[in-house]
Amino acid sequence: MATIRVKVFRRSALLLAVLSCSRPARAQDLRPYVSAAIDISPVGIHSWSGSPSLSYTNATDDTVVIGILGEGGVPLGSNTAFGVEINIPFRRTDITQGHGYFNPYNRLSRYQEWTLFGLFHGYLPTSRRVRAGILAGGGLVFASSLDRISSCNFDAKIPCSPFSPEQEETQTSVGATIGGDVVIQATRHLGVVSQFRVVWTGRGGEPGSSTSSVNHDFVTLGLNRLTYHPAIGLRATF
Repeated sequence: MATIRVKVFRRSALLLAVLSCSRPARAQDLRPYVSAAIDISPVGIHSWSGSPSLSYTNATDDTVVIGILGEGGVPLGSNTAFGVEINIPFRRTDITQGHGYFNPYNRLSRYQEWTLFGLFHGYLPTSRRVRAGILAGGGLVFASSLDRISSCNFDAKIPCSPFSPEQEETQTSVGATIGGDVVIQATRHLGVVSQFRVVWTGRGGEPGSSTSSVNHDFVTLGLNRLTYHPAIGLRATF
C-alpha cells in the first residue's frame, strides 16, 4: 500500500511539474505584443516610353529606402495573431524627371510614403524559442511629393525657366502585403524578429490610361507597384 502511495505521489508531482512548465509557454503565446524594426527597401524607378506627349524620363541616385516599422497586436490563438502596423521612412527619395517633347519641363521631386496596414500572422509549430510563420494584410499608403518645376521650350536653344518653389502633392491609395517572419525568443518577454515580404501599391496605370488620370503626377514618377522589404527588429510581449 505504501509503495502504491509513493508511485501515485511521484506521478502527481511529475504531472504538476509538466503543467507548471507548459503554462508559462502557452501564456507567452497568448499575450499582446509590440514590435519595432528597421525596414530596408530597394528603390524601384522606371521611365515611361509612349507618344511624344506621354514619355517621361525618371532617375534617382537613391538606391534604398530605410524606415522604421512599428506594430502592436493581439493573439487570436496559440499560433495566430492580428496586428496594426505603421511604416515611416527616415527620409525622402530624390527623383529627377524630364519631359522633353510637347510642353517640355524638368521636375525635381522629393518623394515619401508611409503605410498603415492590418496584418494577420500564422505560425507553424516549432521549438519553444523559435517560431516561423507567414503574414498577409493590407491597408492604406499615404504618399507625399515635394516638387519643383522648371518649364522649358520646344526649341532646345531657349533655356528653361528657373525652378519654382517647392509645392506638395499628396495621394492616398490602397496597398497589400504578403511574406514571412521568424521570431527568436531571447527572453521570456523579448524576441528578435526577422522578416521579408512583398508590398503592392495601387499607384495607377500607364500614362494616358483611365486609371492614371486622377494620380497622373504620381504615376509618371515611375515608382514600381511592387517593392521588397527585409526587416529586423525586436518584439516585446506583456
